[in-house]
Formats: sequence, C-alpha cells, structure tokens
Amino acid sequence: METFKTLFLIMSAAALFSCAAKKSKIITLNYMNPESSPNQLVIMQKIISRFEKTHPGIKINVITGVRTEKIYSTIASGSGLDVFYGYENILDYYERNAIISLNPYIEKFGFNQDEYFPISIQMVSKNHKILGLPIQLKTDCIGYNKTLLEKSGLPLPPLSWHMDEFENYIKKLYAAQKANADKYNKIYPITGIPMPRHIMTPQIIDEISGKLNTSEKIKKELLAKLIQEQRIWSYLPPRTETRELASTAGASGTTAIFSMQRAFLQYAPAWTLIDLGKIRDFDWDVTEGIYWKDNEIVPVSDAYLSIAAISKYPEIAYKFIKFYASQSGAGYFAASKNGMSAHIASTKKFFIAPPANINTYITIVETRKMLNTRPPLKNWIQFQKTFEGTSYGEEFYTGKVSAQKYMEEYYKTSSGILEPFIRE
Repeated sequence: METFKTLFLIMSAAALFSCAAKKSKIITLNYMNPESSPNQLVIMQKIISRFEKTHPGIKINVITGVRTEKIYSTIASGSGLDVFYGYENILDYYERNAIISLNPYIEKFGFNQDEYFPISIQMVSKNHKILGLPIQLKTDCIGYNKTLLEKSGLPLPPLSWHMDEFENYIKKLYAAQKANADKYNKIYPITGIPMPRHIMTPQIIDEISGKLNTSEKIKKELLAKLIQEQRIWSYLPPRTETRELASTAGASGTTAIFSMQRAFLQYAPAWTLIDLGKIRDFDWDVTEGIYWKDNEIVPVSDAYLSIAAISKYPEIAYKFIKFYASQSGAGYFAASKNGMSAHIASTKKFFIAPPANINTYITIVETRKMLNTRPPLKNWIQFQKTFEGTSYGEEFYTGKVSAQKYMEEYYKTSSGILEPFIRE
C-alpha cells in the first residue's frame, strides 16, 4: 500500500511538473521590419508590447532595418522568420512561394474586411486569397510653405490639379527663384516628384505577357508625357545641388530642403507627415498630388504583414498580425502619422491636423481612381534597379538624354527582365 501511495505521489508530482513546464514555455515569433527610424521603432514597440501583454507566453523578436533581399534569403534558409512587414508587390512573395494564404486562419480566427479601405484589401489579394493583412496606405499630396509663398507674393496651390496646371505653377515659382541666382540663397520650386510610367500610361502594362506594351499608340502617348516631365524637371534643381545644400546644413532626408525653407513645395506622400510634423518655423499645408488630365489616375501603394511560408507557428503568427492590423494596433499607427493606416476607423479618429488639409489623403482614397505604384509584373523591382543603375535616369532629368532615347532604353532594359505572374 505504501509503495502504491509513493508511486502515486511521484506520478502526480511529475504530472504537475510537466504541466508547469508547458505553461512556462515561451513561443518566440521572429518578425522582420524594414523600418528603422526612432519614431517608427517607438510605434512598433508599443504595438508589440501591448500584444505580448495580452498574449502571455508569446514573445516577439523584432529585427528592424532589413532589406527585401534579407527577407528572401532568410525564407530560403528554411528558418528564422515567421512574420514580415512588406511594401513590395505582395504577388512577388506569393509567386516565389515565400508566403502563405491567410484564408484558413481568417476562417478560424476571423478578420472583418469591411473595417479597411477597399483598395487596401485588393492590394493584398489574388483570386479571393488574402496574402497579407493591410497596415498602411500611401497616397500622395504636395506640401507647400504657406508662409514663404505669401511672403513672396505668390498664389497658393489649388486644392486639386493636373499636370498642365502643375507645370504652369512651377514656372511661376521658378521665375520667382531666378531673381536670386545664388544657389546658397535661392528658393527652389520643389526638389523632385516621382512620375511612375505606368501611371502616366496605364495601358503600358501587359499582365498576360508580363511585358511592356509596345504598340505605337502607347509609345506615342508615353513619349509626349516624358517630354513634358523632362520640361518640368528643367525648372528643378539638379539632385547633386540639393544634396550638397542639405549636407552643408547638416540635414538629411526627403523633407530636408523644404524644412530648411529652401523649397516652396514638397512631394509629400503620407509617410512624410511624421517628419513634416516637426516643422515649427513656418505655416505649411498640403494639397492633392498631381494627376494626368487624360486619365485622372493617382498612384497608391501599401504596406502589409504576411506570414512566411517557413513559419513553425502560423496560427500564432496570424493572431499577431491580426492584432497589429486591428484597431488595437492601427490606432497607434494612425496617431503617429507614419503613413495612413489602412484601418478606416483608426485613420478617421487619429489621422488629424496638422496639417489643416490632412483629410486630403483620405479624400484621395475615397474618391480618386487609383493604381498600385508596383505594377503586376514579376521582377519589377529588379527592372527598376537595373534601369536606374544606368546613366539614363539622371541624364534624362538633366536633359542630357532625350525623352525618345530614354524611352527606347526603358523598353530595351525591361524586355529581358519582366515576366508575368502565373501562380493562381
């Protein structure tokens, strides 16, 4: 009898020890995020800390400042990644079997798509499969130094404008800055503004062949717009000049020249608000980004959280990204103005002035025709890097290469790189 009691006690103790061990086991998710600025890290850590507090037993190991290549190489290695924050075309990851469909986890744990801007759901989906949860949307505005414009006797920009109106306005600013030709004192119209080729001419993308459309009609349309773009760039400062100016002043970043009051206008996608919000020396605001008169399409891009195909804990990873994308995490994101949250309620509650016209970013999403800045062609990033690695980009902007020659090289470079997405 004593032997039986002793054996029973030993077995009970072992069972209790086993249960305690199971309860104390910590599951760690590896999370990669390309962001690395102090403000971005603060937001990230707030969301992670709140998740860990409400999900005991789960720890998030965050790795910041990573490049896309690092994400791919880690997935290829077979371990070390569960979740990542992406901003490239999500179809690239899906095509390479680097991520998983979230549909099974959405069915099990839920996800209310109606809480998000419709375009953000479209951009993370393919054939009814949701491949990531939307976190951020980037729409474009143009910032303007209201104080400087009024002081110079110049009109404020309109609330909305197409490329012809923008060019005429830039001419006025250029004429005003020519009054002082000293590069250390003159005020630039704007330091630059991206004009994606497939936003200029949407029909240039042929998704079926995975190539650029070579029809003469499309080429003629693109050439006319490239000529206008080059003309606009002739009123803007050389990039070497603005880099030198910023370096001399010990400044850096996209908004440096504008913040120094050395540019009337500033290309201001939503993610720049986190830096523009630090301005205290002058009154500034935003107006709509520029569109082409013949199609009125504006660019949009996104950022999302996806689960790596190699994750050992896909269910737990889904709980994390759902928390991050939900109002629990999106509220922090929207309030920081590190871009515009894809979560509608969070954006409308926390994405508030300044600037006074901040609602312009939301209005664009709700009213404009939009096109993803990352077109649905495989290897688009590689193509861009390859083309930008040639001298044609910089020489086009400075007028050393004609629009015709630039377009010819653009097509030529793309032909051996771009491919169609074929995975269903």
